[in-house]
Amino acid sequence: MRIGQPILYINSLYRLGLAINQGSFAKAYNVGVGSSWTIEIKKIEG
Repeated sequence: MRIGQPILYINSLYRLGLAINQGSFAKAYNVGVGSSWTIEIKKIEG
């Protein structure tokens, strides 16, 4: 996995985690934390 690549993973609480290999996902994508944030995940055909 190359440096800076986004990662989706299941954390120790069995929740979906977002990260960047050796970086900050929050800084790179300008996101925060809390119940007001939502994430939509969908399959891209192709």
